Amino acid sequence: MIERDGEVLTPVTYDQCYAINPEDDAAPEARGNPILTLVLQIDPDSAEVIDALCLLESIDGVYLTTTSLYFTAGLYEIGESETLIHQFQLEDGLPYVGSSRLLGGLFLGGNRDYRLNAKDGTLRTVLTRWMDDVDDRIDHTLYVLEPASDKPALNIVGQLPNDQRPDELGKPNEDLYGVRFIGDRGYLVTFERTDPLYVVDLTDASDPKIAGALEIPGFSNFLHPVSESVLMGIGQIDSLAKIEFFDVADLTAPLSLGAIALDNTMDYSYSPAEWNRKSFTYWRRAEDQHRMAIPVEGYLKDSWQWVSRLYLFEINNPAAPNALTLSTPGYLTVTEEDGLMLWGEQRSILDEDAVFWVIGQEVITSLWGNPTKAVRAE
Repeated sequence: MIERDGEVLTPVTYDQCYAINPEDDAAPEARGNPILTLVLQIDPDSAEVIDALCLLESIDGVYLTTTSLYFTAGLYEIGESETLIHQFQLEDGLPYVGSSRLLGGLFLGGNRDYRLNAKDGTLRTVLTRWMDDVDDRIDHTLYVLEPASDKPALNIVGQLPNDQRPDELGKPNEDLYGVRFIGDRGYLVTFERTDPLYVVDLTDASDPKIAGALEIPGFSNFLHPVSESVLMGIGQIDSLAKIEFFDVADLTAPLSLGAIALDNTMDYSYSPAEWNRKSFTYWRRAEDQHRMAIPVEGYLKDSWQWVSRLYLFEINNPAAPNALTLSTPGYLTVTEEDGLMLWGEQRSILDEDAVFWVIGQEVITSLWGNPTKAVRAE
């Protein structure tokens, strides 16, 4: 029951609810517990419910564009994983477009929604299957889906690998880490001992293909477009957090512009941005100058003391791979000795030359040019 000012509201009616058609080929087995997923479209000025829909099914993910709403639901059986994807239009009545049932799971922690991307009426996604094969335990598949014209369904119009292009995404036993779809390209990072960065050409939705690949040490969990020609990765190398820049001007020949281990004073470190992009801040300050803030946590080598740091970087000439430069004024830092609660979600704000860093309930501030003089906000 929903109440507003003592009035009982009925935001959704039975004709706005959708249930699985058990006769459909994509229908899963009956679930053990009945679950109702409710979507409300609310006018922020009047607080009135403009539109609503309900789905008599559990979901585990939501992907939203300016024109469509997608739900994902993982189906896990012994020895197999599948994913249901449902699409609704963001129009009057929130009409149902269709569904698809695909082999594989939508894994990637907090950044897994980067495995979904809509463009020009299609939906691109990458799913992972665990195989009963000790020589190749993991398979990854890229799907391109498109609404059917004759029934409410999402058809597979493109897939990789396929019979014509059988090369796998990743070498045997390589897991999938960073994923990013940008325009007509898909960037995928797989890893077991080295890090292949794959560039997938999606210009023809019905014929996706691996255009180029690059093998480098370590891996990137999070990929960020610096410009049309430069891609940045945040990940791991030798148990330390790293950032790396890639020249992707030629999709057939991606190149590394260099990698930086963010803190050699640590014995082990990671960046929360690897699985939670909201902890990463990127500011296009000017056409030829960008700034970013990257949190890093880990243990110091000499004391095994836990430390949290916010690294500040300035990127100059971001559109020109051969002229790009990276500089840093340093980092903000807090340790266990500061008596602060170092656990919790991290966020940062760059406001001209002011830096604000939030860790859990703590707020640390500094000036861009002098982060070592950071102070705790009272």
